[in-house]
Amino acid sequence: MLKLKSCKTYGFSLSEVLITLTIVGVVAILVIPGLMKDMTDKSRMAMLHNIVSNANNVVQNEIIQKRAQGLNETDIVKDPLQFLKNFDYSNTDDCFAPEYSGVQDGTYSHHSSIMQAQVLLKNGLCIGIAKENGMDSRILAIDVNGKQDPNKVGIDYFELKIEASTDTSKGIHVGDVGAFSIEELGDNNITEVKKECLTVNEYTARSCYLLVEDSGFDTNYLGN
Repeated sequence: MLKLKSCKTYGFSLSEVLITLTIVGVVAILVIPGLMKDMTDKSRMAMLHNIVSNANNVVQNEIIQKRAQGLNETDIVKDPLQFLKNFDYSNTDDCFAPEYSGVQDGTYSHHSSIMQAQVLLKNGLCIGIAKENGMDSRILAIDVNGKQDPNKVGIDYFELKIEASTDTSKGIHVGDVGAFSIEELGDNNITEVKKECLTVNEYTARSCYLLVEDSGFDTNYLGN
């Protein structure tokens, strides 16, 4: 007579399941915030890259339409608000935060006092045109998420330059949109520019953007 062998099934005890779930939960708590921050940083940088590219196209279209030889022949100078309406804007309300903190510490007051015009775009990004005494070029101020946090220079707020004229010896053309040069920031090398980005002063937002552009829009442009 054949005897059937008994088959034993093995499983996890309730305590083992609870311990495993606890470990998974702890790992998730440690890892997920970092992943979310990384995704958010990449999203901001992508928005910055896109608006700079878009701004360059809009500026060049303005120059072509006006057949301008210099920036002062365009609405960028004559009617900044009308120029900004060439972007996919939502409204013309004040869309910059009242102030911005530095990458590390300190408080940076953006160019609200000399901001000539600003618009909030439909994607939540805020851009403005500002003028400085003694400069023919214009400052293009950008906050990639408007008044929303973190409101930090070098994180969501940057300042670029729109070139006023052409200088072929320097490879500069009227309407070029991009970073201020190291010399214009009063520095001699990238190391000094990095210090300017980390130290809150009037050139902080420009120094940070120069580093961003130099890094190819890398979220880790400060190397930390």
